[in-house]
Amino acid sequence: MRLRNAMVFEFVILFVFSVIVASAVFTGCSKKAKKTAPITIIEAPVVDKSGPAFGSAFDVKPADDLYAEVDRGDYFDLTSVIYFDFDSDKINQVQAQKIEQVIKWMLKNDSARVGLLGHTDQVGTDRYNHDLGMRRALSVGREMARFVSSGRISIESRGESEPVTGVKAEYWQNRRVVFYAN
Repeated sequence: MRLRNAMVFEFVILFVFSVIVASAVFTGCSKKAKKTAPITIIEAPVVDKSGPAFGSAFDVKPADDLYAEVDRGDYFDLTSVIYFDFDSDKINQVQAQKIEQVIKWMLKNDSARVGLLGHTDQVGTDRYNHDLGMRRALSVGREMARFVSSGRISIESRGESEPVTGVKAEYWQNRRVVFYAN
């Protein structure tokens, strides 16, 4: 009987110790998250892909100078695409300059709303790529929300479902965030 009580006692001690260790690992040892500007994820409407630049409400007019028609607020070159490295949601300096141009346009056009579609290449599972596409769109959205209201930005992920190319050597073209007028 004493042996049995001792075994039960050891089991209880081992169990309690395991719970304490597990809770310390999952709560106390995590890194502190960096504070970033809050962004609201707004469900993007179904995008009409029949017209230029996904059939946006704005007429797309390619221009050497992004601001050629901004004074009237009529045009915006939605062909800007933000590209990402493999398995990354980090924005590099070149891509940040493209985002800056969109921010400047939005600051000059107070009623403009922009949607962000995150895309990935075909490497990985559907679920992982959907999440990576969302992280990419959020990364761009957070950068934009530092300067314009997050209520003017909608975020959506298309994951690997809409590739630009299926050629493996050209997968870099699929790792992107695309803007659309919302």
